Amino acid sequence: MEEKLSEINIPKVDCDINDKKMLIRINKFKAGTIRILVFTIVGMIIGWFGYTYTTDSFIVTKIIFAIPYKISEAIYTKIIGTGYATSVNPLFGFETEFFRQSALATFLAEHITPVVIGGAIYGCLAYFTGDKRVFTMQRFVKFVSVYMGVIILYIGCVYGINAKAEYDNNHLYRIDYFYLAATDRGEAISDKERADELLKSFESGLCVDNAITRDEENEIPIVIVFSQGMRSMIAYVNCEANYLVTQNGSIYHISKEFSGYVKEYYETGSLMGITHIISE
Repeated sequence: MEEKLSEINIPKVDCDINDKKMLIRINKFKAGTIRILVFTIVGMIIGWFGYTYTTDSFIVTKIIFAIPYKISEAIYTKIIGTGYATSVNPLFGFETEFFRQSALATFLAEHITPVVIGGAIYGCLAYFTGDKRVFTMQRFVKFVSVYMGVIILYIGCVYGINAKAEYDNNHLYRIDYFYLAATDRGEAISDKERADELLKSFESGLCVDNAITRDEENEIPIVIVFSQGMRSMIAYVNCEANYLVTQNGSIYHISKEFSGYVKEYYETGSLMGITHIISE
């Protein structure tokens, strides 16, 4: 059997660059790529330490470190927002500009987002100041577009993590302990004896009851801590009507025993007859 071989036609491309110039451009491209990579890594390092700008007294480094952090801060608190309009009771010690209900989302927003933004800023700076014959405007736009896509995707993931935390908090999943406050002090009730008793009294008779009418003037704020401190939520307890309101407004009926404990601490600064000295 005869084999038929088909002819392969390779198109000819005219190139007005000689081998020497082509080699120079290739070397410049390799050197420029390494330069962009180094600048990107430096930008990421600056972004990681961006939060230190508040304690830096040298104005030049203060500005350099502040840029990625402040851009990140603006994205979460001004441009998109976090949904929190009121400040936290300073007695609780849970103040943050980012995500109050999720420690993980706050960490990703406050510390990792500046890393990504810092890498983008310095990577673009290295790209934009490179050899224009190799690093063309078209390539620069593509580079920026890809980086912007990564940043947008990452920020979306951060908000997704926070949304999941808020959902779990609202449904009271995996409560660890409570943080109670009086008029002049606050305390995490985390020692085993009191924490177990408080959680037991809380779970006793707990049920959703959105038919309850709120009496906000007589509500006492508390903090519920979940999942070994990874999540937390401010809730409000009415010790007379025996209900608890979550951050998003869901109302739970609670036992008189738990209401009594909250009221005891609010009025006396002690719980179950135990007063812990809190260092200032």
